[in-house]
Amino acid sequence: MVFSIALMNDSSPFLGKKLDNFKMSKPFKFLKTMPLSKLIILVCIFFMVIYTMFLFMLKKSEDDNLIVGVLPQFEYKSDPKGYSAWPDYLNFIDSSTMNLLRSNKILIKEHCLKQFENNKMSIEKLDKILNIWSISNQAECSQFYKILTQIYLFQFKHNHLSLNDKFMPKVKKMLNNDEELLNSVYNQELINIYNKYTNEENVFNSLRPKRPISKPDIPPAKFYEKTINETESNCDFCNEDYTAFSGSSRMKTGNSYSAANLFPFDENHELFLPRKHDLLKLNYLEFKDLLSLPEKWFNQLHFKDKNLNYPVVLWDFLYKAGASQVHPHLHGTINSKRYYGMFETIRKGAELYYRETKRNYFNDFTLLHDMLNLTLVHKNSVVVFSLTPKKDYDVTILSQNFGEDVIELLYAVLQTYFHDLEIYPFSLSLYFPFMDDTKNGRIPVYIKLVPRGDISSLRSDASTLELLSTFNANLDQFDTCIKMSQFIQKRLLGLE
Repeated sequence: MVFSIALMNDSSPFLGKKLDNFKMSKPFKFLKTMPLSKLIILVCIFFMVIYTMFLFMLKKSEDDNLIVGVLPQFEYKSDPKGYSAWPDYLNFIDSSTMNLLRSNKILIKEHCLKQFENNKMSIEKLDKILNIWSISNQAECSQFYKILTQIYLFQFKHNHLSLNDKFMPKVKKMLNNDEELLNSVYNQELINIYNKYTNEENVFNSLRPKRPISKPDIPPAKFYEKTINETESNCDFCNEDYTAFSGSSRMKTGNSYSAANLFPFDENHELFLPRKHDLLKLNYLEFKDLLSLPEKWFNQLHFKDKNLNYPVVLWDFLYKAGASQVHPHLHGTINSKRYYGMFETIRKGAELYYRETKRNYFNDFTLLHDMLNLTLVHKNSVVVFSLTPKKDYDVTILSQNFGEDVIELLYAVLQTYFHDLEIYPFSLSLYFPFMDDTKNGRIPVYIKLVPRGDISSLRSDASTLELLSTFNANLDQFDTCIKMSQFIQKRLLGLE
């Protein structure tokens, strides 16, 4: 201790002298001849390094503890066994499933919403529907109400506005001098529906779809025809020689073929194209032929590498939907670890739902919408008009397996878009179940089909709402279901 104090004293007689009295081992003999001032500097540096390392390890330990405490308990695992083995998805061909759907319809009409039976369901009346349902004394009604409110959060809000005399004439003109609409402007009801498991959400404003909308200068059908005619003569996709291919060959049929994406966004990325330039000219058999190619390609790749197990088809049609070319082209990818992030979020939500309820999320999602008359069943597939649509006329198709009934339903929906609703641009995602027979986290066939707005409009259909926050589809899903179901059924009859 005395020695240490002496070292810190500038007038110490030890400064500048040799440490002759210390015995050093061979590796440290250089210290014996080192001036004491240099030795002090060396010792200080040594302790500074030790102290810095101590602080670094302490900070790392704190960060590790923070990560464990903050991140969600359910984390991504590449092994599908990180998911539970869910019950199978509904089989609509099975008589017990159809009996269940029929009994649920009777239950909702005669018990859960008996007081509402003479009223037509609508988004605007959703608060009344939920209130009546919540006070039902029927045990099964209470069970389904609990499931509904466990999955969805419903919020009913009001926005109160005032209009000054200067602005009033413009508002009246916007509303075609409709007094009823004008009175609705002052107190607008907003209905927010949020899926607590998948984070899907939509905000309905019942006044927005009632606004008078001016017709486009060029009718959508004429604009589509013009687009096809202007792009067909110089289309690379009309001739497979102007496309790349993967490996030594490509898949071909008389009506369709495959090609490699010249600028892929994944390791296994293939295009599937009809030989016809105009999608509207594909009959059902040609459409079926096109939709058969991705599944064949997935099977080929999975046969070579059993780790490739997560197949996906993505499809944007026309420039308005973000397509690089007008010629129809489907993107197929297959991964070894997981589905793409947006759908994996839904799948993780389904896993969390199973852990809390021991039920298949996709089954309850379908059953709830069916009880609310928001579905259309076709053979072993179903169209769901979701409570949280991304756009007006958005549909979801689910099925146990990818078969002809799915293709028929998809074709009928597209024909409804084109010929009954004059909707042309769309975006589609098709998630297949695993290629192998893994039960853990196994999804049904899941198709999301989203219209992308007026083909002739320069206005984008995506804003900060859709890209960065929530969705705002305004058409009443109950009306949409009735309207589209009639068109789809008519199109399905045409396939028989």
